[in-house]
Amino acid sequence: SWSHGTTAAASMQFTARIKYGRYRKERKGRDTGMNAKQAFEKLGYTQVREDDDYIIYEKEIDGGDGKKVVDFCSQLENFRVSFESGMDTPSIDMGLFKAISVQLAELGWAQ
Repeated sequence: SWSHGTTAAASMQFTARIKYGRYRKERKGRDTGMNAKQAFEKLGYTQVREDDDYIIYEKEIDGGDGKKVVDFCSQLENFRVSFESGMDTPSIDMGLFKAISVQLAELGWAQ
């Protein structure tokens, strides 16, 4: 009984540590502490629209001669990245990819 109680308590503490450690490991690297708007702003984007239909972020590129636009459409549950520029090869870097991923998660479109 006393030893059983001690074993049970030790077992619960061990289980709690394992669960906590697993939780921290799963979240490590994914939780930046920023919401999507903050993540986009960190990359130089400005939120130009947020309503029931759209969330839209824009960023000037090519020295102000063009812009990159990321828009999320709630009705269609999709997003689009467009480039208004003379760029030959538009690209999405990892920072933008991560900001998009945070926004998708906030919208409940991605796990």
